[in-house]
Amino acid sequence: MGDGQCDSPGFTAKNLCYFLMEMTTGYIIDLEVLHKRDVELKSVNMEKRALQNILERIRGVLTGEVVTDASASIKKIMIGSAKNMEKISQWADHLINHFWYCCEMASKETSSDEAALMKMKKGGLAALKWGTWSLSCFTGHKCTPMFPTMRDKWIGLLHHVCNDHDWPGESCDHVELPEDHSLPWFDRRAKDFKALQKIILDPALLESLMSYIKFRKTVYKARKKLTAIDWNYHNDLPNATNEDADTVITRKYNQRTKSWDVKTVKVSKDYGYIWILIAKIFKLRVDDDDSVT
Repeated sequence: MGDGQCDSPGFTAKNLCYFLMEMTTGYIIDLEVLHKRDVELKSVNMEKRALQNILERIRGVLTGEVVTDASASIKKIMIGSAKNMEKISQWADHLINHFWYCCEMASKETSSDEAALMKMKKGGLAALKWGTWSLSCFTGHKCTPMFPTMRDKWIGLLHHVCNDHDWPGESCDHVELPEDHSLPWFDRRAKDFKALQKIILDPALLESLMSYIKFRKTVYKARKKLTAIDWNYHNDLPNATNEDADTVITRKYNQRTKSWDVKTVKVSKDYGYIWILIAKIFKLRVDDDDSVT
């Protein structure tokens, strides 16, 4: 059973989270988070694309039927996938924020030099990842600096990718890099650097930097994944009882039906999965041999 949830109603929606649930147990088996940039800025297509991506991932898993709402676009997918599952397109991993999206656009620049293009894709994406991580730490501090300082940190990427970590008035914040740095450095005279420079110094991007550094899609995606984890972990909670061992019930007003709904109260959540997540986070960080660059 699947359904999508947008962050706002109608054509103004920017993000969508699609949940696929196993009907018998009630467990969420997969979810997909999309931004309207993933569907050419057409938010009405996000639900269709999200279900396509999920169905492609669970290919081979025993599926009796897929139940969704009465959506014409979803119905078209199911009819097509039943006839030929292979027709469902392969979609690339989603870019985690607008900076990565801009860097991907830069890698599509026309270039006759294949080596330069590959360098742009490899080194450019890593540089943008470093830049967004650096800005997230920078702006997450209690004493948030002024916007010009954050903008300077972002533009400083143009020095970092050229292996220039100290320049007049500024410097990189990272620790000293190892000598066997695996990523290729940029040459300021090369066309790949010109393409990256065009993206980083884009006036529209710099003007809207204050909005983008909030990582809206990343936070939205993380919240939805935590929601699914919380749902599955507490899915089988027993009913709460009172001192007389009777099941506790409550009522809740339904705005849509204009009536009261009776609901059984469950025992309180213990959120035991939080410690598991924290342990996994530390384990991943310990096992990570790559630096933020």
